[in-house]
Amino acid sequence: MRTAAAARLALGVTLVVRPDLPKKTVSTRSREHRRGSIADSRTRRLIQALGARYVLQGLAGAIVRRRWVPAADATVDLVHAASMVTLAHFIPAHRRLATTSAAAAFLFTVADLRATVHLTRGPDPEHRPPHHQGLSSAHLIEGTSTHEQH
Repeated sequence: MRTAAAARLALGVTLVVRPDLPKKTVSTRSREHRRGSIADSRTRRLIQALGARYVLQGLAGAIVRRRWVPAADATVDLVHAASMVTLAHFIPAHRRLATTSAAAAFLFTVADLRATVHLTRGPDPEHRPPHHQGLSSAHLIEGTSTHEQH
């Protein structure tokens, strides 16, 4: 399982089970500039829905092992981050929570894009076995294969 998928799954389960947890870690201010709770029923349902999406996305990332999955995950999270930045701009009462959600989605996007680049380029050539496909690096320089020497 990719690290981003595991982290997404863990965050999703946490948000589904404990939707009030963001209230304890990210405080918001109401329009009157006093501390307010983010745990109204609509916000709780939205937090749980986001958690459910993270759970499904994390499970899909663990089950579907295709090269396009990290890119698809990055796209979903980038759209989420953009929507949260927009929400933060237009609904100041939830600015901190929306900004935190956007930051988490952006971090997932970066992790997924790094995985995409790694998958696209393939394994690091420095970590290849020395006799890859019957050729050693020393013999490649000399222009002979290991089979020609024996």
